[in-house]
Amino acid sequence: MLFPQGMLLLFPVGAEGTPPSDEAILAAFRNNSDVLEKLAHMAINDFPKQPFMEGETGLPSVRLREYHNSIERIWPGAYVVSDPGGIVKFIVAESDGALAAIRPEWRKGIEYISGEYEEKEGIILKNLNGAEKLPAGDYLRQIKPHWFIMFERTD
Repeated sequence: MLFPQGMLLLFPVGAEGTPPSDEAILAAFRNNSDVLEKLAHMAINDFPKQPFMEGETGLPSVRLREYHNSIERIWPGAYVVSDPGGIVKFIVAESDGALAAIRPEWRKGIEYISGEYEEKEGIILKNLNGAEKLPAGDYLRQIKPHWFIMFERTD
Protein backbone atom coordinates (compact mmCIF):
# COMPACT_ATOMS: atom_id res chain seq x y z
CA MET A 1 0.00 0.00 0.00
CA LEU A 2 1.28 3.47 -0.87
CA PHE A 3 0.70 6.60 1.15
CA PRO A 4 -1.42 9.52 -0.02
CA GLN A 5 -0.51 13.12 0.72
CA GLY A 6 -3.15 13.26 3.48
CA MET A 7 -1.20 10.86 5.73
CA LEU A 8 -1.27 12.44 9.18
CA LEU A 9 1.86 11.14 10.92
CA LEU A 10 4.86 10.16 8.86
CA PHE A 11 7.93 10.50 11.08
CA PRO A 12 8.20 10.80 14.84
CA VAL A 13 7.44 14.39 15.72
CA GLY A 14 8.47 16.23 18.84
CA ALA A 15 6.33 17.52 21.67
CA GLU A 16 3.02 19.07 20.67
CA GLY A 17 3.34 18.08 17.01
CA THR A 18 6.59 19.85 16.23
CA PRO A 19 8.53 18.70 13.16
CA PRO A 20 11.53 16.38 13.49
CA SER A 21 14.82 18.17 14.00
CA ASP A 22 17.17 18.98 11.17
CA GLU A 23 19.70 16.73 12.91
CA ALA A 24 17.35 13.72 12.74
CA ILE A 25 16.70 14.31 9.05
CA LEU A 26 20.41 14.87 8.33
CA ALA A 27 21.31 11.61 10.08
CA ALA A 28 18.72 9.70 8.08
CA PHE A 29 19.96 11.34 4.87
CA ARG A 30 23.58 10.46 5.58
CA ASN A 31 22.69 6.87 6.41
CA ASN A 32 20.53 6.44 3.29
CA SER A 33 21.86 8.84 0.67
CA ASP A 34 22.39 6.07 -1.88
CA VAL A 35 18.75 4.94 -1.61
CA LEU A 36 17.46 8.52 -1.78
CA GLU A 37 19.62 9.21 -4.83
CA LYS A 38 18.20 6.13 -6.55
CA LEU A 39 14.61 7.08 -5.69
CA ALA A 40 15.08 10.66 -6.90
CA HIS A 41 16.38 9.50 -10.27
CA MET A 42 13.62 6.88 -10.55
CA ALA A 43 10.94 9.55 -9.99
CA ILE A 44 12.52 11.96 -12.49
CA ASN A 45 12.76 9.22 -15.11
CA ASP A 46 9.30 7.80 -14.42
CA PHE A 47 7.57 11.20 -14.41
CA PRO A 48 9.50 13.72 -16.51
CA LYS A 49 6.47 15.75 -17.60
CA GLN A 50 3.80 15.20 -14.97
CA PRO A 51 3.55 15.42 -11.18
CA PHE A 52 3.89 12.22 -9.21
CA MET A 53 2.59 11.28 -5.81
CA GLU A 54 2.63 7.72 -4.61
CA GLY A 55 -0.76 6.13 -5.03
CA GLU A 56 -1.69 8.29 -8.04
CA THR A 57 0.27 6.73 -10.88
CA GLY A 58 -0.06 4.47 -13.85
CA LEU A 59 3.11 2.60 -12.98
CA PRO A 60 3.19 -1.19 -12.75
CA SER A 61 2.71 -2.50 -9.22
CA VAL A 62 6.27 -3.90 -9.18
CA ARG A 63 7.69 -0.39 -9.69
CA LEU A 64 5.36 1.11 -7.07
CA ARG A 65 6.46 -1.53 -4.57
CA GLU A 66 10.07 -0.57 -5.28
CA TYR A 67 9.31 3.04 -4.30
CA HIS A 68 7.34 1.99 -1.25
CA ASN A 69 9.80 -0.61 0.04
CA SER A 70 12.77 1.72 -0.43
CA ILE A 71 11.27 4.69 1.41
CA GLU A 72 9.81 2.47 4.14
CA ARG A 73 13.32 1.29 5.07
CA ILE A 74 14.27 4.92 5.69
CA TRP A 75 11.09 6.38 7.26
CA PRO A 76 8.04 4.25 7.92
CA GLY A 77 5.10 6.11 6.45
CA ALA A 78 7.08 8.66 4.42
CA TYR A 79 6.05 9.33 0.84
CA VAL A 80 7.53 10.66 -2.39
CA VAL A 81 6.28 13.61 -4.46
CA SER A 82 7.83 14.60 -7.81
CA ASP A 83 7.20 17.80 -9.73
CA PRO A 84 7.89 18.28 -13.44
CA GLY A 85 11.23 19.92 -13.93
CA GLY A 86 13.29 17.67 -11.71
CA ILE A 87 12.17 18.28 -8.13
CA VAL A 88 11.60 15.26 -5.89
CA LYS A 89 10.41 15.60 -2.29
CA PHE A 90 10.58 12.93 0.38
CA ILE A 91 7.96 14.03 2.91
CA VAL A 92 8.84 12.65 6.33
CA ALA A 93 6.48 14.63 8.59
CA GLU A 94 3.53 16.93 8.33
CA SER A 95 1.11 18.66 10.65
CA ASP A 96 -1.96 16.87 11.87
CA GLY A 97 -4.19 19.94 12.23
CA ALA A 98 -7.87 20.02 11.43
CA LEU A 99 -7.25 20.64 7.72
CA ALA A 100 -4.36 18.17 7.34
CA ALA A 101 -6.41 15.76 5.23
CA ILE A 102 -6.96 18.58 2.72
CA ARG A 103 -3.72 20.50 3.09
CA PRO A 104 -1.25 20.27 5.98
CA GLU A 105 -0.24 23.45 7.74
CA TRP A 106 3.38 22.37 7.38
CA ARG A 107 5.43 19.51 6.04
CA LYS A 108 9.11 18.71 6.34
CA GLY A 109 11.43 16.39 4.51
CA ILE A 110 14.23 16.14 1.99
CA GLU A 111 14.16 17.73 -1.43
CA TYR A 112 16.23 16.87 -4.47
CA ILE A 113 16.57 19.52 -7.18
CA SER A 114 18.12 18.04 -10.31
CA GLY A 115 20.90 19.68 -12.25
CA GLU A 116 18.45 20.56 -15.01
CA TYR A 117 16.37 22.67 -12.64
CA GLU A 118 18.07 26.04 -12.22
CA GLU A 119 15.71 27.84 -9.84
CA LYS A 120 15.48 26.92 -6.20
CA GLU A 121 12.00 27.72 -4.98
CA GLY A 122 12.27 28.77 -1.38
CA ILE A 123 14.16 30.84 1.09
CA ILE A 124 17.55 29.37 1.98
CA LEU A 125 18.18 29.22 5.74
CA LYS A 126 20.99 27.71 7.81
CA ASN A 127 18.59 25.98 10.20
CA LEU A 128 14.98 24.81 9.83
CA ASN A 129 14.45 23.84 13.46
CA GLY A 130 11.49 25.92 14.60
CA ALA A 131 10.44 26.75 11.02
CA GLU A 132 6.82 26.02 11.91
CA LYS A 133 6.83 29.47 13.57
CA LEU A 134 7.89 31.24 10.36
CA PRO A 135 5.39 32.89 8.00
CA ALA A 136 3.84 30.79 5.24
CA GLY A 137 6.36 29.91 2.57
CA ASP A 138 8.91 27.43 1.32
CA TYR A 139 12.19 27.13 3.18
CA LEU A 140 15.32 25.15 2.32
CA ARG A 141 18.53 24.19 4.10
CA GLN A 142 21.21 22.85 1.80
CA ILE A 143 22.69 19.46 2.70
CA LYS A 144 24.96 19.19 -0.33
CA PRO A 145 24.65 20.20 -4.00
CA HIS A 146 21.12 19.40 -5.25
CA TRP A 147 19.95 18.15 -1.82
CA PHE A 148 18.06 20.14 0.80
CA ILE A 149 16.04 19.77 3.95
CA MET A 150 12.73 21.32 2.96
CA PHE A 151 10.01 22.92 5.05
CA GLU A 152 6.73 24.14 3.59
CA ARG A 153 4.28 26.17 5.64
CA THR A 154 0.82 27.18 4.47
CA ASP A 155 -1.76 29.46 6.01
